[in-house]
Amino acid sequence: MTYHTLARRPVPWLCDGRGPQEIAISSRIRLARNLDAYPFPGRASPKARQEVLGIVQEVATRLDSMRPAVCGDMAEMGEVDRSLLLERRLVSKELCGRGAGSGFVYRADESVSVMINEEDHIRVQVLLPHLQLGEAWRVAVVLDRALGALVRFAFEPRLGFLTACPTNVGTGLRASVMLHLPALVLSGQIQAMAQAARKLRFGVRGMLGEGTEAVANLFQISNQSTLGESEDQILRRLDVMIDRFVAEEQNARLRLARLERVRLCDHVARAHAVLRESYILSSKEALNSLSAVRFGVEMGMLSRLTQATVNRLSLAVLPGHLQVERGSPLDVPDRDVARAELVRAELRAAEA
Repeated sequence: MTYHTLARRPVPWLCDGRGPQEIAISSRIRLARNLDAYPFPGRASPKARQEVLGIVQEVATRLDSMRPAVCGDMAEMGEVDRSLLLERRLVSKELCGRGAGSGFVYRADESVSVMINEEDHIRVQVLLPHLQLGEAWRVAVVLDRALGALVRFAFEPRLGFLTACPTNVGTGLRASVMLHLPALVLSGQIQAMAQAARKLRFGVRGMLGEGTEAVANLFQISNQSTLGESEDQILRRLDVMIDRFVAEEQNARLRLARLERVRLCDHVARAHAVLRESYILSSKEALNSLSAVRFGVEMGMLSRLTQATVNRLSLAVLPGHLQVERGSPLDVPDRDVARAELVRAELRAAEA
């Protein structure tokens, strides 16, 4: 099966915003669950993994909250399809590395997905635009309860939900918000903020989660603890931390605009020039430059560009989306040339 039609539509979690909503890109709730009748995926036989995949896909596609549903088996997916789903955040980096016995189900609007036989049997994910942790949690609870009514989860009364990794035992909840923090990075404050967050048991990671680099000034802030706190306590603590990051980013933007205007203008103008004039453009350079241009748009410095244009390009430059647009797999040097060509054409058309 091919998922190439996905590449030609926007992702629902990347939308225009103003004020705090332009800083808070998306909110995600992820719940880790396991079936009590089967070993964890890392210890299960191929037969058992295949059985779990079949059970969860069959159950998930029956739920009203997942309709219309799209199913996939990792064993049947090529590299470009895997990249495409990862870039759209429908699957995790770890699931992309799996083969037979692993798969997924996602709702056609891409806001809800269920990953199967990643680290755990089930990873329920709800992904919404901007700062909507409360709504994402509400949707996740509905789906979790519906699944739990049809399959028996591994649960221990004293500990809570049992998971393959001890750090997820308890609630199995990982809540996160992806923030765009160019001013904190440019002013050199991001490391201190990240360190303070980690001391309070929050993770600060790149845009694709654990083990990924913070590219394009995008950072995921998430809870680290899942044991000893209720879900409501975790979400309340995370809300407070997100408010702090957003406030510090807003203050840093004001300081740059008032006290370091020339430096800010140079930063945005250089990135804009790279995107408009380059003939070879790597993914990382494109994303970092688009981050600076997004910053310029939000600060009112690039009147002929919109957030919508930047959002569209932020997806289009990624390897999976780029190769779908070109209609065939490309090696890295050819992708860098094609990416530069695409960006030049899009920006010149938008600014004509």
